[in-house]
Amino acid sequence: MAQPLLIVNSLLALLGCVLAFCRKDTRACYCALFLLISSYTLMFVFTMQADRYYYPLLPVYYLMGAYAFWKVLETVWRFARPLLMLPPREYKASGPRRSSLSIHIAVKGTMGLLCAAVLLMPVLPVSNFNLLASRIIGAPYHRHYADYDDAANYMSRHMQQGDVVITIAPAVTVLYYVGHVEDFFSIDRALFLIEQDGRLVETATGAHPLLNQEDFETVLAMHNRVWLVTDNGGYQGGVTRNGRFIFPPPDFRLVYEGYGSGVYFRSADG
Repeated sequence: MAQPLLIVNSLLALLGCVLAFCRKDTRACYCALFLLISSYTLMFVFTMQADRYYYPLLPVYYLMGAYAFWKVLETVWRFARPLLMLPPREYKASGPRRSSLSIHIAVKGTMGLLCAAVLLMPVLPVSNFNLLASRIIGAPYHRHYADYDDAANYMSRHMQQGDVVITIAPAVTVLYYVGHVEDFFSIDRALFLIEQDGRLVETATGAHPLLNQEDFETVLAMHNRVWLVTDNGGYQGGVTRNGRFIFPPPDFRLVYEGYGSGVYFRSADG
């Protein structure tokens, strides 16, 4: 989500929570409490470090934003409705004052356009929104994630029996695309590690974690042909931050680079 939209949606969700408590709307209060308690739990108990951990809360997050948006529209309408009334002389003295049909249509149309804008703004441009939507209308699709599939295709054409794959990217991702992964750089991933047969492994893939530069150099010394897979982004930045790891090693060469991935290779045979 773009930063301005994220700010607007967050402000609306917060306003929705405030309105729910102020209006003592039982159902809205339940949703607000669910959102607030869950958000504080993620931020202060589990130390949320990636936006994907918040995805399960997005339905309630947007629901509270929609609640606030609707209540704001109701307030504006209650304020504007008396001003849009036709003069009472156009009706019988005993008849109620009411808005004209044209004004009623204009107001409803404006509200409809505002609601449509809220729904459509995150979608635009379509090529940046959703692969399914792009395929339905035949529009090009911009990939938001690293092209590990292309990197894996290159590796599969050149890999040999006994080659070792080390990844900076998530081990489960490389396992899916490449087919196997032996080691991965473990930065703040203690929750994903278990001990198995006296050896630390990653829970989902069984890959061995590299906790420091010494671990990395030990693995490199044990194997002749080694592949390094990286995201050329945040994961690589975390590995090299504060000189924790030296990447890439001087004896590796870049053999493939996509718009969101990179592959380095070293062979004792040259």
